[in-house]
Amino acid sequence: MEKVIFISYLFPPIGGSGVQRRLKFAKYLPKFGWKPYVITVKDIKHYVADNSFLSELCDEVEIHRTGSLDPLRVGRLFMNLISKTLGKKGGGEGSKNQESIPFARRSFILTPYRIIRDWLFMGDFQFLWVPFAYLKCSELIKKENIDIIFSSSGPACHVLAYFLGARFKLPYVLDFSDAWCDDPYRSMPTVFHKMLDQKLESITVRNAAAITVYGLCLKEIFQRKYGDRIGDRTHIIYNGYDAKDISHIKCTARKYDGRIHLVYSGSLYEHQKPCFVSLLNALARLPCDIQQDIHFDIVGNYFSEAKELVAKLSNCDLKTKVEFHGYLPHHEALSLSATASHLVLFIESGNKSMITGKVFEYIGLNKPILCLVPEDGDAAAVLRSVHSEHYHIVEPNDSLKQTEVLKNIYYSPKSEIKPNYECRVNFERSAQTRKLALLFENIVVKQRARLS
Repeated sequence: MEKVIFISYLFPPIGGSGVQRRLKFAKYLPKFGWKPYVITVKDIKHYVADNSFLSELCDEVEIHRTGSLDPLRVGRLFMNLISKTLGKKGGGEGSKNQESIPFARRSFILTPYRIIRDWLFMGDFQFLWVPFAYLKCSELIKKENIDIIFSSSGPACHVLAYFLGARFKLPYVLDFSDAWCDDPYRSMPTVFHKMLDQKLESITVRNAAAITVYGLCLKEIFQRKYGDRIGDRTHIIYNGYDAKDISHIKCTARKYDGRIHLVYSGSLYEHQKPCFVSLLNALARLPCDIQQDIHFDIVGNYFSEAKELVAKLSNCDLKTKVEFHGYLPHHEALSLSATASHLVLFIESGNKSMITGKVFEYIGLNKPILCLVPEDGDAAAVLRSVHSEHYHIVEPNDSLKQTEVLKNIYYSPKSEIKPNYECRVNFERSAQTRKLALLFENIVVKQRARLS
């Protein structure tokens, strides 16, 4: 098998939708002739843990965990020390029983955390992991005759890939599951910080053998910034859905017998608050007979005010129709989603480039979707290519139209979705990973031709 150094700070047993992109790449690369040597951090204190993910990986995937001085790693070491001091069992180094932390419990430390991160570490504490990861990568490159380097994480990991590529004359590929300098949630406190951040992005991107992105908008951003030379080396690899996950789910969750059963699966972040409020207002405008026939399940971590917003609804009966389940292991979340009459998707207004992993997981579940997303965004374009008649696309802040759509859903006769197999197969994780494997192969072949 060909060999790839696979750099990812966040990797299972850490959970969440962003981690799944890296997990599924590692899972399916051996199927296409590539052996991944995953370089990640040792146990950290993270807000989402899913201990079921590691069982998906085959023996060909080697995972190498290193130390770090970043707050998440230091916090985990501190908790281990407290546990040992108090004589508690479990939770020590290498524990497979990591727990998820609700958003509300971590909000009080975020302000000082962000100030230190943005001013001293360019918005990314993972730079404190880079020296440890660099040593481990160097050791493996010398020992295992590595063919290519792949970084699928944040800026710190991409900088690490650049330094390794320069030292060992190896090609490297950068995978962007989010934008870097153009990330709307990335904060730079001064002009100097912004200039340095842009310089780091420019150096790593221009020297990469290839760049992979999650959607068209991000590819166009790189093309505008760096010209066609970078655009030609930028490839879209969607997040996709894992057909094996869906084939193994069991619909054991309690089913709601009403006419409309809405399920939102995934983290509900603070920046999605306007979308959430808009949908609550839309539900509140529905006639009482429809409200009685609706149930809304929210599966995943949620921002601290979410329950308060539901409690403020004027209709007392409607309050009982919204149920928060918190974070569930991935297979349990899928099982609950499979009981829905309609799945709910939130992407905030103006964020045209966002295509979350749940877009494709919803496609894989073959369910109707209430899509509160920008109508001219990448997510809407992907959804229209599959089942336009079953995906109700509405602007996320258009509460009045959402009410009308919900009324139409309620009074329209139920119809079975006829799967668009060609589109769905193209969005499978295995098919998307095959694109990545072919990209690796082309780069390595060209590299060997240059050296011969």
